Amino acid sequence: MKNLLLLTLLSLFGVSANAQLSCSTVNASMSTSVSGGTVTLTNNSTPTSTSNIYTFYNINWGDNSSTYTSSNSAVTHTYNTSGTYTITLYQQVLDSINNITCYDTATTTISVTTSLNCSNVHAAMQVYRSGNNLGVLNNYSIPNAGPGIGVSYHIVWGDGNTTTTSSKSQQTHSYTSGGTFYVKLYLTVYDSVNNITCSDTATDSVTIPTSGGGLKCSSVSAIFSKSVSGAVVTVYNSSTPNAGSGVTASYKWIWGDGSSTTTSSKAARSHTYTSTGNYTISLIATYSTSSLTCTDSTWDTVYVNTTPPNKISGGIIVDSNSSNKADTFKVWLITFDSATSILSAVDSQIVSGYSYIPYTFNNKSAGQYRTKAHHLNGPSSGNGYVPTYHDSDLLWSN
Repeated sequence: MKNLLLLTLLSLFGVSANAQLSCSTVNASMSTSVSGGTVTLTNNSTPTSTSNIYTFYNINWGDNSSTYTSSNSAVTHTYNTSGTYTITLYQQVLDSINNITCYDTATTTISVTTSLNCSNVHAAMQVYRSGNNLGVLNNYSIPNAGPGIGVSYHIVWGDGNTTTTSSKSQQTHSYTSGGTFYVKLYLTVYDSVNNITCSDTATDSVTIPTSGGGLKCSSVSAIFSKSVSGAVVTVYNSSTPNAGSGVTASYKWIWGDGSSTTTSSKAARSHTYTSTGNYTISLIATYSTSSLTCTDSTWDTVYVNTTPPNKISGGIIVDSNSSNKADTFKVWLITFDSATSILSAVDSQIVSGYSYIPYTFNNKSAGQYRTKAHHLNGPSSGNGYVPTYHDSDLLWSN
């Protein structure tokens, strides 16, 4: 009854019945058998994989090669030369439910008798360009050097230069001119126990761009002009050369107020300042190809006024008796001196239009003004358009 009750409670509350992994139970173990140059490794490690237990194994064969597996199945490995090798089995066990990981290691030593097989010797590589002119070679040749096995790599870079090394590590070479170069890797493997030498060759190519791709730094010039309207400055980029044909361009505008703009377009750009003052605008023009970058810069100063200028505007309304032709008026801007009762014209302009003719006087000092208008193409006497403050337009004929 108690067992039945416990099982019922486990089902009701969803409690897992999976046992928690204990690292004391993790044991890396193996046995090996050798036949000529081939070894078979039987993995006897515990525990094995279950629904929540995962196992991973890394087998180092002692000849600079390894095998990775998650299975306890037997694994075979063939050695290229006779000798004594130490095999190391690295075990990792993961309890995915309880987030526990345990490790263990086992080693064994074997002796094999074999000889180098030239059919197993393969030269393999990949060559690519890094940066402007650096050739990079990754070596994937087999076999690796090991007990009784010597390996030599001879690299012909295709430009008259060579590299000879016993290291399989990445090799690099700097080219001094552009073009496509065919790189050859000569692999030589020597079995010193059985006095056997094998060789193989691989070929790849790398393309180094011609310096600059047509871009000349001496032809790069940063040039711009500007216009100002109140607080807004518009810049016009006429830098040379133009982008295209493998040449890219970048333009950085430094506005002098702590802000900047970077663009690849030479189109006109506008910038609005928030404070009145003098600013230095700088342009940095950068042109690039796959192998060359050229930069030039220039600057100019600008004064901006963020305070809107005083403006006096109005309009002249023409009465309904006007003819269909355009009416032309001269408009005066006038100040009045109350001490002397003198009216003085300080500015004037001529405007034309129909029915309603607007006028504007810009950038005037603060104060009180009056305006007067004279109809230039109206009658010289009699009934006509009467200007402000007068009963006859003849008083303003001059």
